[in-house]
Formats: sequence, C-alpha cells, structure tokens
Amino acid sequence: MQGSRLSRFARSFTYGIWRSWRIIRAIRSYSGLYSTGLPGPCWCRPVQRMGWMGVKSELSNNSLGEPNSARDVNMNPGYEEFFHNHLGGYSMSEMYRTLKGLEELAGGSKVKEDCKVKIRALRKYFERKEGLSKNKKIALGTIGILIAAALGGTYYQFVYLPREEEGKKKKTLKFVFDTTRKPSTSFANSTDTRDLAAAFDYIQFLDANSTVIRSIEFNSGDEAYLREGWYPLERWGDMGAAWARNNSAIVLELPEEAHFLRFKANSIGRTNYGDSEAEFKELMANPNGMKIYLNGKLVDQVPLYGRMQIHYANLRPDLDSDGDGIINRLDINPRIPNPKPVNTDVNVGAYYLTGWGLGGQGLSGRTQNWDLGTPFHSLLGNYSSNDPDVVDWHIKWAVEGGVRTFLLPYTKPLWGWENNLEDGLLRAKFLPYINFLICFNPPSWSNSTLGINSTLLEKFANETVGYIARNYYEHPSYFKINNRPLLMLLWASGYYDRFGPEKFDLFISVIRDSAIRSGYYNYLVGDVISSWIGDDENSLNHAKEVIDPFDAISAYAILDAGEKWEYDERGNVHLVKPYDTMVEGYTDLSKWWSTQAKKYSKKIIPPLTTGFDNSIMYEKGIDNWLVVRTKSTFEGYKRMCEGIKPFIDPELKMVVGGAWNEFQEGWAIEPTKEFRSSYLDVLYDVFGP
Repeated sequence: MQGSRLSRFARSFTYGIWRSWRIIRAIRSYSGLYSTGLPGPCWCRPVQRMGWMGVKSELSNNSLGEPNSARDVNMNPGYEEFFHNHLGGYSMSEMYRTLKGLEELAGGSKVKEDCKVKIRALRKYFERKEGLSKNKKIALGTIGILIAAALGGTYYQFVYLPREEEGKKKKTLKFVFDTTRKPSTSFANSTDTRDLAAAFDYIQFLDANSTVIRSIEFNSGDEAYLREGWYPLERWGDMGAAWARNNSAIVLELPEEAHFLRFKANSIGRTNYGDSEAEFKELMANPNGMKIYLNGKLVDQVPLYGRMQIHYANLRPDLDSDGDGIINRLDINPRIPNPKPVNTDVNVGAYYLTGWGLGGQGLSGRTQNWDLGTPFHSLLGNYSSNDPDVVDWHIKWAVEGGVRTFLLPYTKPLWGWENNLEDGLLRAKFLPYINFLICFNPPSWSNSTLGINSTLLEKFANETVGYIARNYYEHPSYFKINNRPLLMLLWASGYYDRFGPEKFDLFISVIRDSAIRSGYYNYLVGDVISSWIGDDENSLNHAKEVIDPFDAISAYAILDAGEKWEYDERGNVHLVKPYDTMVEGYTDLSKWWSTQAKKYSKKIIPPLTTGFDNSIMYEKGIDNWLVVRTKSTFEGYKRMCEGIKPFIDPELKMVVGGAWNEFQEGWAIEPTKEFRSSYLDVLYDVFGP
C-alpha cells in the first residue's frame, strides 16, 4: 500500500513539472523559435498598446540603441493577442521566466539581435517591477516548480484518487415495478394524485449469514442515497417512509460482503394506499412485481403486496451463500440450508405462537414483547414472528427434530398475531415441509363485554371461522383428516363452565355451520382435557357433555396436573410444585380421558408439556396468579412422552409435544441458548422410527 502511494506521488510530481514547462513550450511554438528561420520583420513590429502589461508609449532608444524601459516597448499585435488569450492565466513571474528563456534563445542575425534587445528590455522591466535578481529567479523558479508539483501531487492523491475510488465503490440499486397507481380519494379524504408504486419502511443489506451490515431507515439524511423515482420522505409516527414510483434508484457505497437485501415494503393497493384490510387470499392474489437491478444487472424479482411486509432479495445470485450446494438464484431460500426432515411414526405437533415482535406492555405485551423478560432465550435472539426467514429457521429445526405440524392460536382476523401469521408463516419458503392448523381462541376466557356475552361470541365465531375457512383451508399445507380441515377450539371446557351445556352446544354448531357455508366440514378438536376426572357421576357426565360435540379431544396446558389448586390470601392461584408430579399427572389424565373418548367413539390427541413458569409475569405485576412447576428436566419430559405413548390413537397417530415458543410462560421446545435442541431430541428418540 505504501509503495502504491509513493508511486502515485511520483506521478503527481511529474504532472506538476510538466504543467510549468507547457508555458515555455507554448510561447516558443507561437513565436516560431523552433523553426529554421525567424518570422518576417513584423515579428517585432511596434504597436501602440500591450494591454497585458499596460504598455502605451512608442519605443525610444538610448545612446546604446536599447530601449529606455519596457514601458517604451511596442510589440507585434500577434503577441498581444497571444498573451491575452493563451497566457492570461499565468503570473508575472511565470512571464518573466519565459522572457528570460526567449532572450537566451534569440541571437545571430540583426533581426534576432533587435528582438533580443526588446526582450531584454521587457525582462528588465519585470526585474525592476518584481524585484527579481538572477539568483532570486532561479530560487523562485525552483520553488514554483516544486510547489506546483506538490500541489498537483496532493490534489491527485487526496482529491482525484479518492473520488475515483469512491465512484468505483458506489453502486446503483434500481427498483422497476410492474405498475403504478393513483391512491383512492376514499382514504382519509385524500386528494393525492401521485403515481405511486410502493412504500418502503427500511432497506437493509445483509452478509452471507444474514447479519445486517448497513441499513437505510428513510429518516432525515437518507435523502442523500435517493436518486430519480422517489418522492420526498415522510414520517408515519416514529417510522420513516419513502414513496417510490417506477424506476426508483438508490446510489450508495455497497459493502463487498453484502449478499442480500431485506426490506419492508408494500405495493400501493387498488383501493387505498395499501390493501391492509383485505382478506389474505385477496391480498396475495394482487401482487405488484418488482425487478431489482444492481448496476444495470437484473439480480432478483420480488412480488409486493398491499400490506407492509418483510421481503428478501438476492444481490449475488450466482453465489452459494448458505453453502448447501445450490446457487442463490436457484435456492428456495439461499440464506438457510434446505431442511432435511426425519421420519417419525407419530405426527408430533407443537403450539406455535405468532405474536413475537409486536411489543406492548402489561397483559397486552404478553407473549409478544421480549422486553418483558423470558426465563430462556431463542437461538435467533429477539425475533419478529412476521419475518418469513425466522419461520423458515423454525420449520427447519422442527422437521429435522421430528415435529410435523404447527398449531396456531388465532383470535380475530387482521389483529396483530393474525397478521403476523399471514405475513410470516404463510409466506415462509419452507412451508411445504410442514403442516399447520388453526386453534380458534375466542375471548370467552376474558371478563370483557364480548367474553361474557354468548350471543356476541356466536357472532364473533361465525365471522372468524368463516374467514379462516375462506383464506386458509385450501392451502396445500393445511392439516386435514380425510380431507376435513382440522380446527381446534381452545379453552372449550372453560366456555362450557361459563355458559352451560346448551349455549356450549349452540356455539359449537355456529363454528361448524360457518365452515360449511364456505364449503368445508371441520374436523373439530376440543381443548377439554383437564384435571376434572373421577368415577363419580358428575365427573363422568361432565366428560360426556364436553366430549360429545367434537371429533377429537386434546388440551393446551394442564397446569395443575398431578396436584390440587392452591391459593394465596387474596384468593388467587398460587401453585409452586415439582415438575415430576406434573409428569405423572399428564400420564394419568391421558389414560382417563382416552377411556372416556372411546366410550363416545371420539379420538384423542394426547398433550405434553416441558413445564410451566410465569414467575416473571407475576413479579412484574402482569399476572396476579402464579404457577411454577419446578425442576423440569429432559429426563422428566422423556418420561412424560413415554407415559402418554400407549394412549395415542392408532388412527390419528398424533400428539402435541407442547408449545414451540411460549417463552414467557416458561415452556418451549424451540432450540434455545440454554437447552439447544434437547427437547426436540427427546421427541425424536421417543416417537421416531
């Protein structure tokens, strides 16, 4: 590197010397001193004025025949023009050095001697005016050349070369869209008439490991990157936004290690700025294609939809970034090696929560705000469930650990968790590797107006299940039994306890009829397995009434398994008991409920859990109840899996292995920094081939 700089400085020094010598060459060439003969007598023909040095009087000779002063010298008009047009930018000292050189060259014939006399007179005028002596001239001339060379070298090295190198590093990223649209005036009484293609929240540049190495958040100052095709930046609350029309360009210094783009954007919808309120099926049927060019080369194509979503794109399509032997442009997901599913004798499911990354405080932040704290931590860090790559990692780990189905808690269309489901899991590249199903979770457990009003809940169920049927059931990865989409009703026994058997049966009928109107007949599974068991008449009748409306039964979590509820002085649940008794309790409950299900020709999907611990939520005042099943171990979890194995239905061959990512309640089989993939290893050991 040092040698390279010395070489550059040498070239720059030479450049400075060359520029100084051009002055002399120009005058010599113009005057004809390089020719074999001098120009005619007109070469020194007097003129009345030399504007470049203020000469106005005629030439008069002293007794020696020399001009009295340079003020008496009259020059050829050609010289006057020459000095004005060609040398006007040079200093007096440069002129002086040039005249001195001409004086030395002139000589010989009388004409030349006359010219020499005139040149000497001009030179002496310069000498008097500038105070130049011969030694001074030599010194100043040398210094001038050195300064010129140094300045030239400095400019070349510190201005010209950096600009040239910066220009080479800067890349042009261009987005070309299929269509642009004018936003509707129905949106907030908008009068916007711009032709819009897409809105961007941010653009990130990722290395081969998907680490962010540069980010454009479209905040103040980011205008410097935007070229043609962008409207002025806007603010959406605390979020910066950029509006793009067709052929939108970004110019910036692109890191060499950048392999991918990650950006959050949406196309401009047909009826609004976006189609965020559109049903998922309709939303995904109307993409706006976006071609991505890097320095004029097409590197990827991405479909944008009317909802703000996370997207990925290749910058290095011909590389194999994830090292799986498939180049990026041919790889289904070039950032994550393709899954290698394992075969299992049993369909192992896991409850998959989609709220992470939404934020919120208190109860509204539960299972969606990482900042509230968790007892253990995902290998992916504090992720967002609406990121398709996050889901792809989960799918890869799941199918390689023997999990074949994700069960998705779902309350209401277009709410936070539900949008995350559509933007994340349903757009995941690896979704064909796994099945999913919906666990309808109506707010019948809450004390809200909706939660305590069965009529409102029926209407709520009708609308929600209709949406689920229209938008998800025909998906090729939706889990079906004999071509019937499986729908699980969470907290079903709680609904029965709150509203009684008649309203319970009516609620189940509404759910079934809503799917039928969309052309589907649900396979309905009830979350009814609880610790209410016994051989007494009440227990047996209760079991019959909660089992009968369903095709199969299961449970989300049985927190008091193997124990009796305990309460604090305020009457709130306060249960701190060993996980070992929970292990035995799950086994006993699976046995009892399996027997009851068979009585009524129903199936059972035995549940499992790795434990439970909501102590962080309790200590923060978010929960007024506390359940901790202490000292949970992998060995205990394996005993639980083996304990319920005899009660797996021989036709369904399905279990729920627990929650994939219920971190704030302390049970998760997702690989974590604390446990790695130990729980998945247990599932494979017990239920694998």
